[in-house]
Amino acid sequence: MKLCRFMKCFAILVLLITSHSFIATAFSNANAFNDINPSTTWYVDDNGGADYTCIQDAIDNASDGDTIFVYGGIYTELINVDKSLDLVGEDKNSTVINGAGQGQPVRVWASNVSFQGFNVLNGIDDGYSAGINVYGKHVHVSDCIVQANDCGFRLTFTDDIIVDNCTIRTNSAHSIYVIVSSNVSIRDCDVYRNGDEEGSIPGGILISTDSEYATQSNIYIHNCKIHDNALCGIAIGDAWSELGYKDIYIENNNIYNNTDKGIVVWDSEVIIRYNFIHDNGYDSSTSSGIYLQECKGSVLIEQNRIISNNKFGVYLMRSYDNTIRYNNFIDNKYDAFFRYPEKSSFSNNWEGNYWDNQLLPGCKIIWGRCDLRQKSGITIILPFFNIDRHPSSDPYDIP
Repeated sequence: MKLCRFMKCFAILVLLITSHSFIATAFSNANAFNDINPSTTWYVDDNGGADYTCIQDAIDNASDGDTIFVYGGIYTELINVDKSLDLVGEDKNSTVINGAGQGQPVRVWASNVSFQGFNVLNGIDDGYSAGINVYGKHVHVSDCIVQANDCGFRLTFTDDIIVDNCTIRTNSAHSIYVIVSSNVSIRDCDVYRNGDEEGSIPGGILISTDSEYATQSNIYIHNCKIHDNALCGIAIGDAWSELGYKDIYIENNNIYNNTDKGIVVWDSEVIIRYNFIHDNGYDSSTSSGIYLQECKGSVLIEQNRIISNNKFGVYLMRSYDNTIRYNNFIDNKYDAFFRYPEKSSFSNNWEGNYWDNQLLPGCKIIWGRCDLRQKSGITIILPFFNIDRHPSSDPYDIP
């Protein structure tokens, strides 16, 4: 018995010594790793007294994983972020990256980059460039002002991008231009007064694609104010490509006072819901709160407040089999209109909307037209209608 008790005690002692040795080795290895790969915070001040006076010098001398903190000041330079870094401005109002019209103020080539707290302005106005141009993946831009550039942002051939809590204003072209990119979240931004004064370039958020590449997907625009932009607040897809985008979500935005249209969708799969879409457009032929073109069973318009748009609340051009349900249509000049080509299904699915000008009890007539092209080349225009068979008698309480 004594021998058994001794052997048990000995085994426990060996176990404790071994465990202690393993833990000590693990801590030693962790410390050795940290010693080999330490992260460093570098400081930049244009007045001197810090590690660097230029942001690009700090980037050039930093290593992946480092942080660069930039004190308030005016940094007239064009920066290229080619490492995985956290760049932090002291204050977005006073930490200015000024492109001075010479090029693109910020270009992000690397992946795993965080960029926050800067005022990015005066990029070159060449019809192509941007204040912040992102090529890398897994990039987060937050709490910035982006103004007086060509485009505000350009997100090109990239993936997993977040733009949040940014003010994007007075850029001469698009506020945010997303091209051939996926998994993009644009949230809690104030987007206004973008686009050219002549109204030939849309100033809002433009999501486009390229006929040479596969359809991109998973774009989220939510909790933004998008207003007073040239032509439209949001445009998805384009008239010359048949690819479009998939899984686009436009939710909980306030979209107003854009000069022609609030939201434009070409041939894309989009969900538009919980938005306040109001006071868009002027009295042109297709000005509207929401405009669909070539959308065939691909769009859901649900639980929006579509109010006081200056021509149409919703306009559907050569678009059919889409669903428009549980929205409030109030005080638009015309709540809805559609235009179908021949050989289409001649119908969209209208269900349970509130119409402030409903004339017939129990149903709402939505008027439109059908264009029948004859062999002679003449097009016969026929009036046509859809029906909302279960309209709501009271407006919905949509937050």
